[in-house]
Amino acid sequence: MRTQFKKKTNLIAAAIIGCTVGVIQVASANVGDSSLKGHVSLAGQSANEGVNITIINVDNGNKINATTNQNGNYTLTGLKPGNYKIQIGDSNRQSEVFNIQVGQSKVMDLDDSVTSTNAQDIEVISVVANFNNFDVSSEVGTGVSAIQIERLPQINRNFLAFADQAPGVNLSVSQADGSVSVTSGAQTASAVNVFIDGIGQKDYVLKSGISGQDSSRGNPFPQTAIGEYRIISSNYKAEFDQVSSAAITAVTKSGTNELHGGVFYDYTDSGMREKTPIEEMSGDKADSKQEQFGFWLSGPIIEDKLHYFATYERKQNDDLREIRVNRQDLIDNYPQFLQDAIAQNVGATTAKFEEDLFFAKLDWNIDDDQNLSASVKYRDEVEVTGIGGENTQEYGTDKENDDLRFTVNHQYWGDSWSNNLAFTYEDAVWSPHARTSGAGARYFIGTNDQISGSIINLGAGPDFQEKGQKGWSIKEDLTLTDIIWNGEHTIKMGFKYKAVELTAIEKNPANPQVYYVLDATDITEDSTTIMAAVPYKVEYGQALDSIGNGAAVSKNKQLGFYIQDDWAVTDRLELNIGLRLSFEDSPLYTDYRTPDDVVDAVTNWSNIENADYEISDYISTGNERSSNDAQWEPRIGFSYLLTEDSMHLLFGGYGRSYDRNRFDNLQLETTKGTFPKRTVYFSGDHSQPCNAPCIPFSEDFLTTLDQPTATGSREVFMLNNNLKQPYADQYSIGVRSTFEDFSTEVGFTRVETRDGFMYQIGNRRADGTFFAPGTTWGVPWGDDIPGDGLSHLLLGNNGLESDRDSVHFKLNKEHTRNSNWGGALTYTYTDATENRQYGEIFSLDYPTIDGFGTNASAGVSDHVLVASLTYDLPWQINFATKVTLKSAAPFYGTDCRAGWSDCKYSIGYQQEKSFAIGKWAYRQIDLSLSKDFNLGDGAMYVRLDVLNLLNTRNYGVSDNWFGGAGEELPANNGAHNGVIVGPTRTLKLSVGYNF
Repeated sequence: MRTQFKKKTNLIAAAIIGCTVGVIQVASANVGDSSLKGHVSLAGQSANEGVNITIINVDNGNKINATTNQNGNYTLTGLKPGNYKIQIGDSNRQSEVFNIQVGQSKVMDLDDSVTSTNAQDIEVISVVANFNNFDVSSEVGTGVSAIQIERLPQINRNFLAFADQAPGVNLSVSQADGSVSVTSGAQTASAVNVFIDGIGQKDYVLKSGISGQDSSRGNPFPQTAIGEYRIISSNYKAEFDQVSSAAITAVTKSGTNELHGGVFYDYTDSGMREKTPIEEMSGDKADSKQEQFGFWLSGPIIEDKLHYFATYERKQNDDLREIRVNRQDLIDNYPQFLQDAIAQNVGATTAKFEEDLFFAKLDWNIDDDQNLSASVKYRDEVEVTGIGGENTQEYGTDKENDDLRFTVNHQYWGDSWSNNLAFTYEDAVWSPHARTSGAGARYFIGTNDQISGSIINLGAGPDFQEKGQKGWSIKEDLTLTDIIWNGEHTIKMGFKYKAVELTAIEKNPANPQVYYVLDATDITEDSTTIMAAVPYKVEYGQALDSIGNGAAVSKNKQLGFYIQDDWAVTDRLELNIGLRLSFEDSPLYTDYRTPDDVVDAVTNWSNIENADYEISDYISTGNERSSNDAQWEPRIGFSYLLTEDSMHLLFGGYGRSYDRNRFDNLQLETTKGTFPKRTVYFSGDHSQPCNAPCIPFSEDFLTTLDQPTATGSREVFMLNNNLKQPYADQYSIGVRSTFEDFSTEVGFTRVETRDGFMYQIGNRRADGTFFAPGTTWGVPWGDDIPGDGLSHLLLGNNGLESDRDSVHFKLNKEHTRNSNWGGALTYTYTDATENRQYGEIFSLDYPTIDGFGTNASAGVSDHVLVASLTYDLPWQINFATKVTLKSAAPFYGTDCRAGWSDCKYSIGYQQEKSFAIGKWAYRQIDLSLSKDFNLGDGAMYVRLDVLNLLNTRNYGVSDNWFGGAGEELPANNGAHNGVIVGPTRTLKLSVGYNF
């Protein structure tokens, strides 16, 4: 069965490639491309069929032709963002220059008998109906213009920093590593996909959603190469794949007929920022520094024919990290060697980061009917992570992050059709490993045979991973524009085939980890006694040569087809009806064979005979599993002009969108079983019980680990034989209006996500139950799989769910060449619920997901307001600002007030403070000022960015303890712990020159 399937897959792939090669000579529009349509009048009368319409890109001379249909209407597809003008027939008269943005669907009616005269006394065609501020699509989304990318304030050069201007989209910066994450609604970052020049940048392995962005302080793409982008948070069309939350479509810049270029340098350091709360308490400020510099160059190789664009950006950081000790009140009572280690390591420190980004692109206007482009992007990062909190510098991780992508794209425009063909290649590798080798020393404090908290981690860290994706794809899109039947239809259809190799090497711990527990006894306000400590255990990783060595590889094949009909039923009503069919073969999952020792152990495990699951659903011989059933994704939208003057548009839709089960979750079934974590327990003077067998501790033991003394701690991960892909159903309705230069939008969206992936504990007590009699809390950790070298059982299933209802309001004014300012405001109210914190893949505290109940979605604020403004001041001074306000987001915490055996998860909210127009848990005002100085053929600029102008303390992690048995809710529940989210007030200086 598996062999037949593989043969069929290969035959389909070969057939697709063969057909594609056959049509490449005649080779719509790509994801993120724009369209323009309208009615043409000649001498005041409706045009006849067959009138030629030419749209001309005024920057590079590229021309695209179309002809009017029998109703006198034209449709132009596959348009890139830029400045254009239109010509009717062979006349020399052309329209005035107008702008098209990424992903726009615009309407422009033309009449060559109504003319005007411009400043050069040239007659121009009149645009008699132009919805310049009006997007007639049914999508819910927001565009980010080139001016906004260039001027809005930020510390990094990450073009995604303004994605939160779209309704329901959240932008967050990690406290741990400074990485930027984009999420939408109640879903995780892995549900996002970014399309650059129509090509998805999906990360199939890690959780970031975008390759190379997992836990990275770097930028996914050179900002100087991004022309503009659009964020679609709901109701995208059938051409979008592998996304169930926000789809971001960006278009890169291209060369023009004029030589242009520029250089830039950005700088900030610790002297240009305020102290953090922890620095204020300690009195010391850590040295930190960030530099970003680069250049870009574009121009013609052959005027009107062949153009180039190239850019290089470098980023190098020394970022603030704060190493701190828990229970500082006990430091004076610690053993002297530990006091010395704490004195040498604790305090503010820096984490280094270096990134090189390169992008180059060639555009060849072969003739008026076809265009060929080729581009390459390379990203190279090295950084220090995993330091801060109780992790010292030597305990940290060195991480390398490389991402290489090639794209070749061919477009062809016929009289009433267009075709787009793209070939891509990608190779992305993410590789963190411990900074030092040897043994790690982890110090904890404990009482009454229980560990109550971590103190500090010294020595060598445990990390060793190498994960990535490598492969190629072919993508074909065909658009037909001259189909008239009960209205006018624009039919778009296409396919994508991708062969990608996914890899994961996970050897954790790579260095032995030695655990020490200091026993704090007789703690009073005046005295504390801490016993001398010897290690109570050591953990180390060990490859099982007979099974594997912690590595997993899967050569996946992906296949997708879609068809989309944009049906203009009348002049005022358009329907967008689409269907997508997606399929993926993942051999690591389908061909997996459960190890014989695991099969023997679990099938003879009496504890699970009466369990609430069937272990046979998780045992695979390589034949039980098939690739996921084909995913059918209907996408339906509509837009209806409510008034004759075309000022108000009603829009809405429904769509189902499938995401992917992350490879990093699935590979645990393979890697955890082949590189288990072993544990050796020591006897001696420590507070923890000695689990037999245990031996006296010796320093020599750390270099000669002896397996026979180790206890079994090989966790067993088993996946359900009928895993499904997660998906989201999206519903939306709204009204979009235009008032001269302003546009507004009011809308409602609902998103229902289902079949999210999770691991559950398979352990059961002797009688098959999960909880001890009379209790509702307590995982049966001690009831492990019987057998030599086995421990806990983890079962991979579908089951995570979330629902999100949101209402949004948008106000927008474009900053154009004819106006000196632009602005955008988006307010979103969200009511979101989930049955487990979405993306928290380990759901271990209850036997089924139902035990967690339904709670407010953690991390999703009810109220979010994001506003931005760009303004041209006199004397070539440019001003920009961005304001972000968020209400308190819910957090999960443990609530044991009903009894220690009846704990549960509860939802709390961070304590808020009054600010301006109300109470907001998060508030940040940023601004930038720049001044241009004409110099030669260009202009030099000096710029100042100020982040968090008011130095607002946006505190992060809250106290999430809801109290113990018989206690009241603690007064500090929801209080902060002194760690802030985002920057203190920070200044960044920039200089540059553009010509």
